[in-house]
Amino acid sequence: MKYDRRILFLCVNAAIFSVILWFIVDGYSSSMGHSDGYRESYYSDSGSEKVLLIQKGLSRNDKKNYLHLRGFVESARNFPSIDLAVVENARVDNVGRIVSEYVSRGFTHIFIHGFVYDVELGNLFRSYPGVTFFMYDGDSRENNVINYIPRTYEIKYLQGLLAGRMTKTGHVGYISEINHNNKDRSVNAFALGVQRVNPFAKVHLLWIDDDHDLGAQAAAILIKESGADVINGSLDNCQWCELAEDAGVMYFGEFGDKSGAIRNLRLATFNYNMNVVYSFFFSAISNGERKIWHNYWFDYRQKVVEFTQLNSNAPAESKIEIRNEIARMREGVNRIFYGPVYSNRMRLIIPADSSVSDRYLEDMPLWLNQNIVEMGILEGKSSESEEVQEFNYDGAVRLAEMLGEQYSQIP
Repeated sequence: MKYDRRILFLCVNAAIFSVILWFIVDGYSSSMGHSDGYRESYYSDSGSEKVLLIQKGLSRNDKKNYLHLRGFVESARNFPSIDLAVVENARVDNVGRIVSEYVSRGFTHIFIHGFVYDVELGNLFRSYPGVTFFMYDGDSRENNVINYIPRTYEIKYLQGLLAGRMTKTGHVGYISEINHNNKDRSVNAFALGVQRVNPFAKVHLLWIDDDHDLGAQAAAILIKESGADVINGSLDNCQWCELAEDAGVMYFGEFGDKSGAIRNLRLATFNYNMNVVYSFFFSAISNGERKIWHNYWFDYRQKVVEFTQLNSNAPAESKIEIRNEIARMREGVNRIFYGPVYSNRMRLIIPADSSVSDRYLEDMPLWLNQNIVEMGILEGKSSESEEVQEFNYDGAVRLAEMLGEQYSQIP
């Protein structure tokens, strides 16, 4: 009898310990939003971890690249055990060579920003099973890849609520890069925001392929051909801001832009704080955390994305709606993609009283909300390839400071 009680005592305590351990691990990872379980991350035995950031775009022209770079180097200041390097102007055809070179130099943690996940990247990741890759806005399923994704669509939804109230013509323009999950999430969230406050308004969508410098031209087309009196978009820079200002059309800025807004036409902008993201991962790396989750969604709860600079002329209804939605987002309640939702081909996408999972949003098939009117694809020339630039920590700091001064001088 005593023997049976001892076994029972040990079993009960083991069960309690397992539950406590599960809550600790789950609480750590769910604080940033996760899905699909954890992956193994690999660490060196040298006492310092070598961490690389690879960016595809041109830093001097792309404010999002600058914000990633700034967050990367500023976060690293608090983690002296991390040996940091940055590669700018990488391309699809040379990213494999870059990875091979840095892996041979002992880099075991590689962040990749600006690339869309494809077969070639999948093969690259599998070629280095001892390296942990962190892919911005990725949807990779490889065991050694961590996807980190901002809920930019939360801000676009808030902007849609305001655009639906502010449009006088019932026609709103939107400019987006084509074939990118994050852009699809954003345009649909924006359109849902417009629809929920103004069911008869239309969102006229113009796709841009490759050439982001066509943003101003796209805005001119939307204003002239669609009668749009509000312009928004999902590009790396706000090329439509100056055009809209000159045309007397309301618009939304990007990444806290400092466009003149002389006529009080800018409705709002949003902040994009990558320091939070990289500090989170650097902390895990420097502490030797081996088990980290496969996907991380960063959102309003961590202030990675924030709705800012609300126009003083915004109606009282919009201010209340936006304030209430932000309160829900800060609590982790997200009812943006909540049914019933129909596509513009009148196909039921999300049934009534239902919502979609993060896994669905990561791999979201291309559909457009029922109030979206496609205007076609604006073709342009691809950006000229720039020479790959490589920086150690000190060089990356100087680059971030130089770009920061450049952006601060933009009117």
